[in-house]
Amino acid sequence: MEMALDPGSSWSSEWLSRELSRVDSFEDLAQRAARVCARAAHAEICTFWRIYIEGESRRLRLAAAEGVSQPQTLAQEVTYEITPGARRYDGLTGYVASEGEPVLVHSFRALRQVYSFCHRGKMDQIQWKGNPEVHMRSLYAVPLTLGGEILGVLKVENRKGDRSFTDQDVSVIDSLSQTIAVIAKVLLLLDSHERRLIDAPARLSEALVGPFDTVQLMQEIVNKTADTLNAEVCSLWLVDEDGQFLVHQANFGFAGEKGGVPRYRIDVAPKDDKEIAGITAWVAIRRKAFWANSHAELREHPSWRGTWDPTQWGRQVRERFRSMYAVPLLWKEDLLGVLKVENPKGTAYFSPNDHLKCDLMAKYVVLLIVLTKQLKLLLVPDVAHMLNTPAVAIAALLGELSAQLKSANPDLEGMKESVDRLKRETFALATMGRALTEEIAARVGPQETQPANLVKWLEALLETVKPFAPEGVSLDLDSDGEHWFPMSISDRRKFEVVMYNLLDNAMKFSPSGGRIQLHCRHENGDTLVSVSDEGSGIAPEHLSHIFEDGFTVGPHGRRAGTGMGLAGVRRLLGELHWSITPGNNSPRGARFDIRVPAQWRKENG
Repeated sequence: MEMALDPGSSWSSEWLSRELSRVDSFEDLAQRAARVCARAAHAEICTFWRIYIEGESRRLRLAAAEGVSQPQTLAQEVTYEITPGARRYDGLTGYVASEGEPVLVHSFRALRQVYSFCHRGKMDQIQWKGNPEVHMRSLYAVPLTLGGEILGVLKVENRKGDRSFTDQDVSVIDSLSQTIAVIAKVLLLLDSHERRLIDAPARLSEALVGPFDTVQLMQEIVNKTADTLNAEVCSLWLVDEDGQFLVHQANFGFAGEKGGVPRYRIDVAPKDDKEIAGITAWVAIRRKAFWANSHAELREHPSWRGTWDPTQWGRQVRERFRSMYAVPLLWKEDLLGVLKVENPKGTAYFSPNDHLKCDLMAKYVVLLIVLTKQLKLLLVPDVAHMLNTPAVAIAALLGELSAQLKSANPDLEGMKESVDRLKRETFALATMGRALTEEIAARVGPQETQPANLVKWLEALLETVKPFAPEGVSLDLDSDGEHWFPMSISDRRKFEVVMYNLLDNAMKFSPSGGRIQLHCRHENGDTLVSVSDEGSGIAPEHLSHIFEDGFTVGPHGRRAGTGMGLAGVRRLLGELHWSITPGNNSPRGARFDIRVPAQWRKENG
């Protein structure tokens, strides 16, 4: 049986408390609040609008509605921006939230006349079926504030019967709004909590896709884990390749040098926990999570050694250490490592919910580690498929040569052509092999830079390439002096792949007796590396498309390219922050100019 409501605000508050005590979900929390407010004010309709943050703006969206025929449509289609001090407000509800001013009107005509500066009628079509002047009789809207912070708006509309909202109705809603403001704050905090949980895997996944090095990825993992759990300290430990030791990979909030962090032996299976040297090793060997909410609890564990405690916490280790949670990283039956968090900010210890969040983060970490390994393995079949085309061509050419050698009258000109084609297909294999090496080098870290003499490097490159040149085609290099650059392994691999592709392109178009030239010179402080040939050149209509994916123009009867193309060349140079410009050589042939900015040497020195 439904209880009758006393008109007093104290009874309404008590009834609201009883209703909220039965809540079993966040959605139900807001809906019960709207239901009580509608009944307390004798209103046909009550809407509860709460703050949400969208980028830099704060907006209102529907949290719950009572008496509205299409609440889902209202929630999807109608929101209000909060613009304090603005000349123009996003509707009456936006005005109430922006200025913190309640609004009471006793007719739709009064609403349009008094609040014409902010009334937009955004809800009219949905709530009043397009006829608010007929259906809307009265309205009271009150801002939901907590400690001076605007958290939402509570609106009641159309008091039952012929009367408008009375002073007592307004008093009741004002009283209930304090509790509703707390609910709005809870929902706002829930938004923040959900964003953090979603943001963590999103950020970690972002670190996975695209180029990365392993060290960078591991650091991103501990940073996001520490942020998600508000931990002062976070560390990630991975099993080494031999499966003998647990090795520290990355940390957040660590004291001391990374090189001084101990490693833990884990290739043992002791019966007694006292034989395990360290709790981190215990978590790995026993494959069980561990937590302690004081240093005394830590010391009670039979595997505790306290090797790192003095470095991390100093002489006040017992006072400074508050809480630790460590979880094993498991992929099926395999141990990958251990994730640890210590000392939650602003509280004494990690809660059971924190343990669940850390377990969740551990699963994301496992997926990331496994995916990085699989990515490298996936490169191999992809490139193997690409390598298959020149490999098949080489086998066919060798068959042709073998047949000619056995012939009584071998076709010497045909054999020469086959040899040239063999050189080109073999060079294509070499180019693709270097592309595979570059892909792997770009994904493995850390990458230290070393000074490289670009001219000496180009000379060595040409000596490697010359045996692959067609008969009669020459390759030369000229320079105006030395050009030194600080380059990592990945930088060198990228540039090597670029040069192999450009030289392959030049050899493909070079006529018999043609000349391929490399130039390396200073130009306005930059370094310019040019590759030119004496072929047919680049048609004017092709210049603007030459770097597009899939665009290829090959000489009649010859293979179109190495599989990467000029689009891949520009991509690699873009990763180096270098540029490339196509053009035509004088008096004939194509030319590609690679420009290395002078600033690049300073930024990478």
